[in-house]
Amino acid sequence: MSNLNYELFDTKFCIDCGVPLTIDDNWTEARKAQGKYVCKSCWNERDKQRMFVNGKEIPKSSPLFKAGRWKTWLHVHTLEKLEREDSGYVYLIVNDAWPEWVKLGCAVDVDDRLKNYQTYSPFRDYRVVAHIACDKRYKKEKQMKNVFSKIALDNEHEWFKMNKDEAIKLLKENENDNT
Repeated sequence: MSNLNYELFDTKFCIDCGVPLTIDDNWTEARKAQGKYVCKSCWNERDKQRMFVNGKEIPKSSPLFKAGRWKTWLHVHTLEKLEREDSGYVYLIVNDAWPEWVKLGCAVDVDDRLKNYQTYSPFRDYRVVAHIACDKRYKKEKQMKNVFSKIALDNEHEWFKMNKDEAIKLLKENENDNT
């Protein structure tokens, strides 16, 4: 009978550097439960290569990728670079204080834009009711402004006096129309 050390078979090793993983030393219970066999040192190195904006992870494939943890997109890049980026979203924002009005706009990140709008209301009551992804957000926004202005009862720049449900329907109907 051999004297095999069976503990050795239960030992997990960091997939990056190969060190044995020990809970509360260089590994956490949470990572163990998730099946993530990476020591704390390697995890920290990996984390330095990731990007988060307002807690949301941004993929490396994003043209605006810049490793780090950022509060808003404006903290990541200058406004000028954001404005040059043409891909993003066209969105509709409403506020129940003005139930007949819908705001049409475009942004790189809809959640970030909404967060910025909330600073203008003590009740934080602006809501995004619809958005579409597009490669040319400025062109799509201009197209949608033309569509909305023909139907709306009134408009003030990006705000249109029209039925919210009709605005959502129009935005969705024109989602794949690249003209």
